[in-house]
Amino acid sequence: QQGNVYGTATANPTIGAGATRGDQIAGGYVWRRANTRYGYTDSIIDQTDLYGTVRTGPFEHSLAVGTEFAWEKARRGTYVTRGYLNATGTEMLSTGATIAPRCNATTIARFYCTSLFAPNPSDPWVNYASDTSTVPAPIVRTLRNEETQQDGTTQAVYGFDSITLLPQLILNLGARYDRFKSVLTPGLAFANANSFRLKRVDNLFNWQAGLVFKPSAETSVYASYATSATPPNSLLGEGQEGNALGTTNTAANLALIDALKSTKTTSYEAGAKAALFGGRLGGQVAMFRTDISNARVTSDQNTVEFVGQSRIDGVEVSVSGQVLPGWSVFGGYT
Repeated sequence: QQGNVYGTATANPTIGAGATRGDQIAGGYVWRRANTRYGYTDSIIDQTDLYGTVRTGPFEHSLAVGTEFAWEKARRGTYVTRGYLNATGTEMLSTGATIAPRCNATTIARFYCTSLFAPNPSDPWVNYASDTSTVPAPIVRTLRNEETQQDGTTQAVYGFDSITLLPQLILNLGARYDRFKSVLTPGLAFANANSFRLKRVDNLFNWQAGLVFKPSAETSVYASYATSATPPNSLLGEGQEGNALGTTNTAANLALIDALKSTKTTSYEAGAKAALFGGRLGGQVAMFRTDISNARVTSDQNTVEFVGQSRIDGVEVSVSGQVLPGWSVFGGYT
C-alpha cells in the first residue's frame, strides 16, 4: 500500500500519539493514495550513414559520416472521474482526498484506507462519482487538452575519422552538430480552453579525439578526450529530469526558459589493455576524469540555480575471459 499513515483515535484519527506514526497502540491506517498517472510516447527517427576508406599520402582513413532527423512526442495525463473537479478545476479520481480527517469510519468503509499492519490488497474498492457519492463511476483518461504535451525534434550531422598514422599508431577524430527544438503545451483545467505553448531551441557542437598505440598485437595504450551536452527538456518531461521546462505562462517562467543552459560534460581518459594467455584473458586499467558544467538544481527557496562545475576523478581495473574450458571469469574495481 502507498500513502500517508494516520492514527485511528475515535475522536479524530489525525491527532494524538498515533496520528502520524500509525503505531500499533493507536491502530494505524494507511490512506490509499492512488497512482493515477499515465503516459505514452511516439517517435520517428531517420538516420543515414555512409562508410568508406580513403588514403591521403601515407595515411589511411576509415570514414563514417551521417545525418539524423528525429521527432518524438510525449503525452502525460491522469486517470480521473469525468467531471469530478478539485478546488483548482482539475479533474481527479475519488479516493477520499477531499475528506478530513483522511481515515475515519466512512473512508475505512469505502476502502479509501486500509490497516497498516494487516492490509488487504483484495479489498473491493469502487470508484464513485465523488468522495461523498454512492453512484459508481467509470475511470477514464483526462481529455486531450488536459494532457501535458511535449514535442521534440532533432536535426544532426556528424562525422568520424580513424586515421592510421603508423601500423601501431591510430588517431581517432569525430564531431557532431545538433539542433534540438522542444515544444511544451501544459495541460489545462477541465473547462479551460486557453492553451499556450512554450518553446526552446538549442544548438550543440561536440567533438572527440583519441590516440591508440599498439606496441604489440596483444597490448595497447590509449588516451581520449570527448565533449557532450544535454539540452534542457531533452527527455521531454519523462523520468527524473533536472532540466525540464516549467509549465506556467508567467514572465518569471519565460525568463527561466530563456536562461536555462545545456549541461556540458568533458571527459578525459587514459589507459592500457592487454590480451593474456593467448587471448583467453583480457585486462584493462584506466584513469578518467569527468568535468560537468551548468548542472541545474532547485534550491531550498524553490528557485533554479546553476551550481557551476563538478568533477569526478577515478581509476578502473577490469578482467574478463575464459581461463579454462567451461570456466569464464570477469571482475572489476572502480
